[in-house]
Amino acid sequence: MSRVQSTSTTGTLLYMSPEQVRGKDIGRESDIYSLGVVMYELLTGHPPFNKGDITYQILNEKPDLEGEMSPEMRDIISRCLEKERKERIRNAGEFIALAGSKEQSRLYQKRIITRKRTRQFITGVGVLAVILLVFSIVKIFASPAAKAPEFSIKGGALIEPVTLEMVSEPGAQIYYTLDGAKPDGKTGILYEKPVTIEKTVTVRAIALMQGKRPSKAIKREFVLGKKLKPPQADFQGRVFEKEETFAVQLTSTEKSKIYYTTDGSDPHPDNGILYQEPLSLKPPVILKAISVIPGREKSDFMEEVYSLRKTYRVGEKGPAGGIVFYDKGRYSNGWRYMELAPAETEEKSRIWGEKGKNVNDTKSEIGYGRNNTQIIINRIGNNTAAFYCSRLKHNGFSDWFLPSKDELKLVSDVLGKKGLGDLSDGYYWSSTEESSNSAWLCQAKKGAQIPGNKDGLLLVRAVRRF
Repeated sequence: MSRVQSTSTTGTLLYMSPEQVRGKDIGRESDIYSLGVVMYELLTGHPPFNKGDITYQILNEKPDLEGEMSPEMRDIISRCLEKERKERIRNAGEFIALAGSKEQSRLYQKRIITRKRTRQFITGVGVLAVILLVFSIVKIFASPAAKAPEFSIKGGALIEPVTLEMVSEPGAQIYYTLDGAKPDGKTGILYEKPVTIEKTVTVRAIALMQGKRPSKAIKREFVLGKKLKPPQADFQGRVFEKEETFAVQLTSTEKSKIYYTTDGSDPHPDNGILYQEPLSLKPPVILKAISVIPGREKSDFMEEVYSLRKTYRVGEKGPAGGIVFYDKGRYSNGWRYMELAPAETEEKSRIWGEKGKNVNDTKSEIGYGRNNTQIIINRIGNNTAAFYCSRLKHNGFSDWFLPSKDELKLVSDVLGKKGLGDLSDGYYWSSTEESSNSAWLCQAKKGAQIPGNKDGLLLVRAVRRF
């Protein structure tokens, strides 16, 4: 039977193509438009244009395709309902291409393409085929998809074999591949028990369930043995107060060889020392080690630094560029030495605080200047000798404070009286309060200590401990 052509507008308006509404020739393209209307109605319960000025809508407006339908179904209907006939699906092959899978293509070809000339999509004997096609597509694409498989392990680098479990919704079957290929009911492996991952693989899985579309394919890469873990030392890096011998034992979480160096260079099998027994070391030393297994990626470097703390003598230049004036003989509470700030940091005219206002809790002894400084700032505030010292930054150090009464006396005895430290002739503030009206002063070059009014403008020199 040849293609139907007519200039008649006979037919139901709801299913007419734009050219049929205009009274123009109709043919295969109009049949495809009507097919799109039927599919739209099966999915939504009504034709795309069913209220108001139907004729105007068919000629000018686009159908609403935002309802619950798959992307594939939306594409097919959209192409069927194009206003221009040349933009519509032209033949069975194009229709099948939009439909998707090879299995669906085979089904459509068996049902629809009954003539050698596949360009003729609708024939006189194709009415039943159209009905079968519509219901097949709607059943395939309008139904919900099965729940995608979930993996018990996310994937990535593994240091040892693992057991992988997969789950989907009840009643679904999971098919998977281990080479990254997309699985289906024929080419994939049916998941029946946990899968042991003992080499580098790319797992891809899909869920199939009767009455639902196939799920989205899930892909995960598992890389076994990509990189070894670095060795571990049982004695971690630290700062030693004096030179002494210590032992270090190296271990690896895997049966790997360990190569190490003690000069700070990166160890490798060709330049490192093979670890065989605990090491006997002395500071300063930098220990580096690496784990190696043939055929596996080497581990990152382990590094432990064992340093020897620098010692200072009273009167020497300190780390911040000042002069060391106190050594308590050992480290405790995080410090051992005290350092007087350089002369260029000296402040010539600062008040201690507000006269008549008690601060309380400040102490005179060595080691309390830092705490005194914070107490003064908390209770009096800015624009004081203590505040100036706490905000001082010099040579990269910002841990300065106003010395206590006894700390300032040490500055005088050890440095000032000997002409060291470039101290001035006047009186310096300490951080020790004497009364509500006064705080302790020290004439640094002579050692005299007297109370002075808190609102007096006097000298300030900061100190730090380390």
